[in-house]
Parts: sequence; C-alpha cells; structure tokens
Amino acid sequence: MKMSFEHGMIHLESLAGHSDLDVKEMPGFPMPAMDYTVPKYTYAVAQPLRPRGWLSESEKKWEDAIRALSKEDQATWEQIKRDPNTRRFQSDAEQKASTDKLRRLLSDAAAVEAGKRKLTPAEEKILDKAVADDMLVTIKNWLARSGFSPAGQAKLFALLSESIQSRLGK
Repeated sequence: MKMSFEHGMIHLESLAGHSDLDVKEMPGFPMPAMDYTVPKYTYAVAQPLRPRGWLSESEKKWEDAIRALSKEDQATWEQIKRDPNTRRFQSDAEQKASTDKLRRLLSDAAAVEAGKRKLTPAEEKILDKAVADDMLVTIKNWLARSGFSPAGQAKLFALLSESIQSRLGK
C-alpha cells in the first residue's frame, strides 16, 4: 500500500492485495487466487459499511450455536477447547488418505502440484465438490467421536455444513 499526504488529506496512491483463502486448501494442491488493485479511474459504488470486529461473522455464528447447546454439550466444547488433540478433525493418516483420494481425481496431479499446468474449470468444480464432500464426512466423524450428544452433533453439523456449502456458492 502506498499513500501520500496532501493538503490535510491522505490519498491512496496504490494498493496491491492478494487473497488465496479457499475451501480447497489441501496440501499439494494450488488454490485459485484473486488480486486486488486500485482501479485507474475513480467511480462511486453503493457499498454498505461493514465494520470489522475482533471476531468474524462465522465465529459469532459458532459461539451462538454453542450457547444454544445443552449444558452438557457446552461442557464438552469447553473440554475440546482445552485439549488440542481432540480439536483435530483428522489424524495424519486420515489427512493423507483424503489428499491421496483427491490426487486420484486428476490424471496428472503431479503436473498440477509442480505448477506445470493449471486446473481446468471443470477440474476445479470436481475438486470443490470432492473436498466439500470429504470435509462433511470428516466433520461428521469428528462430531461422532467428540462426546457431543446426538442433538448437539446435529446442530453443529448443520451449521458447519451450511458454512461449507455457502463457501462453494451452493
């Protein structure tokens, strides 16, 4: 970011940003990225103000969901928060199996991983769906072994499933 100060005003001269967060964040797979830059000409855009808080909207939804659980399930969540081993969704072996399964979806995954070739839009769609499906199974399995009641598992799974599906634009 480059700024200048002139006549009591701060002017944004240039801005270059890069975003590459995506639900496809799996080891060994490149993620599509977006670059943000200041446009050449100024124009007005009707944009609502969105103040940023300490926590994100999704974290608020999670905290609201936890508060809506039974006291027993809330206690289970407190135990999970204290123990990093129970917070892991997948073991190393499960994570490797998931990554291997995704690699098998591409005939030349090694070329994609090496950056010699980009994913086609069709391949991106296939991987998006496969990653989302894998994440849902992983979350369901984690919830089943987490100690939450069946009702708590269902509520949390619904929230997490909705979050994953909304990130994929479904």
